[in-house]
Amino acid sequence: MAAEKSGLIVIGIRRARSKKSDAVWTTYHCKKEFSDYELENSDEITGKAVEVVMTSADFSIEIGDEVQFFYGKAIGDYQPVVDFKMIRKADSKQPAK
Repeated sequence: MAAEKSGLIVIGIRRARSKKSDAVWTTYHCKKEFSDYELENSDEITGKAVEVVMTSADFSIEIGDEVQFFYGKAIGDYQPVVDFKMIRKADSKQPAK
Protein backbone atom coordinates (compact mmCIF):
# COMPACT_ATOMS: atom_id res chain seq x y z
CA MET A 1 0.00 0.00 0.00
CA ALA A 2 1.70 3.21 -1.17
CA ALA A 3 1.50 6.37 0.91
CA GLU A 4 -0.33 9.30 -0.62
CA LYS A 5 2.23 11.96 -1.48
CA SER A 6 1.74 15.04 0.64
CA GLY A 7 3.70 17.73 2.39
CA LEU A 8 4.70 18.14 5.99
CA ILE A 9 2.12 19.44 8.45
CA VAL A 10 3.67 21.85 10.94
CA ILE A 11 2.77 20.91 14.52
CA GLY A 12 5.36 22.99 16.38
CA ILE A 13 7.63 25.99 15.78
CA ARG A 14 10.62 26.98 17.92
CA ARG A 15 12.73 30.10 17.36
CA ALA A 16 16.02 30.61 19.20
CA ARG A 17 19.04 32.88 18.86
CA SER A 18 22.31 31.17 17.99
CA LYS A 19 24.83 30.87 20.83
CA LYS A 20 27.63 31.77 18.40
CA SER A 21 26.08 34.71 16.51
CA ASP A 22 23.03 36.94 16.31
CA ALA A 23 21.35 34.60 13.82
CA VAL A 24 17.88 33.38 14.73
CA TRP A 25 17.18 29.74 13.91
CA THR A 26 13.70 28.37 13.41
CA THR A 27 12.94 24.72 14.02
CA TYR A 28 9.77 23.32 12.45
CA HIS A 29 8.41 20.14 14.00
CA CYS A 30 6.25 18.40 11.41
CA LYS A 31 4.19 15.27 10.97
CA LYS A 32 4.17 13.39 7.71
CA GLU A 33 3.12 10.12 6.15
CA PHE A 34 5.49 7.18 6.38
CA SER A 35 7.52 6.67 3.21
CA ASP A 36 6.78 3.87 0.76
CA TYR A 37 10.04 2.24 1.90
CA GLU A 38 8.98 2.35 5.55
CA LEU A 39 5.55 0.94 4.72
CA GLU A 40 6.94 -1.89 2.58
CA ASN A 41 9.71 -2.85 5.03
CA SER A 42 7.91 -2.83 8.36
CA ASP A 43 6.19 -5.69 10.14
CA GLU A 44 3.87 -3.21 11.84
CA ILE A 45 3.45 0.52 11.44
CA THR A 46 0.90 2.84 13.06
CA GLY A 47 0.42 6.58 13.47
CA LYS A 48 2.44 9.22 11.65
CA ALA A 49 6.12 9.86 11.04
CA VAL A 50 7.78 13.07 12.24
CA GLU A 51 10.45 15.32 10.77
CA VAL A 52 12.39 18.21 12.28
CA VAL A 53 13.50 20.96 9.88
CA MET A 54 15.89 23.75 10.94
CA THR A 55 16.52 26.96 9.01
CA SER A 56 17.90 30.45 9.48
CA ALA A 57 15.50 31.74 6.81
CA ASP A 58 12.44 33.68 7.97
CA PHE A 59 9.47 31.86 6.44
CA SER A 60 5.81 32.83 6.89
CA ILE A 61 4.77 29.39 8.12
CA GLU A 62 2.23 28.82 10.89
CA ILE A 63 1.07 25.87 13.00
CA GLY A 64 -1.15 23.62 10.89
CA ASP A 65 0.23 24.71 7.50
CA GLU A 66 1.10 21.94 5.05
CA VAL A 67 4.41 22.72 3.36
CA GLN A 68 7.20 21.28 1.27
CA PHE A 69 10.78 22.35 2.06
CA PHE A 70 13.52 22.74 -0.55
CA TYR A 71 17.16 22.18 0.35
CA GLY A 72 20.31 23.82 -1.02
CA LYS A 73 23.74 22.35 -1.58
CA ALA A 74 25.15 20.51 1.43
CA ILE A 75 27.89 22.21 3.44
CA GLY A 76 29.66 19.41 5.28
CA ASP A 77 26.98 17.59 7.29
CA TYR A 78 24.53 20.50 6.98
CA GLN A 79 22.10 20.91 4.11
CA PRO A 80 20.39 24.32 4.34
CA VAL A 81 16.69 24.86 3.73
CA VAL A 82 16.55 27.54 1.03
CA ASP A 83 12.84 27.80 0.27
CA PHE A 84 9.44 26.28 0.86
CA LYS A 85 6.17 25.78 -0.99
CA MET A 86 2.85 26.30 0.77
CA ILE A 87 0.62 23.36 -0.10
CA ARG A 88 -2.27 24.26 2.18
CA LYS A 89 -2.74 27.00 4.79
CA ALA A 90 -3.91 25.84 8.22
CA ASP A 91 -7.14 27.84 8.01
CA SER A 92 -8.05 26.58 4.53
CA LYS A 93 -9.17 23.22 3.20
CA GLN A 94 -8.25 24.36 -0.32
CA PRO A 95 -4.74 23.91 -1.76
CA ALA A 96 -2.55 27.04 -1.85
CA LYS A 97 -2.31 28.79 -5.21
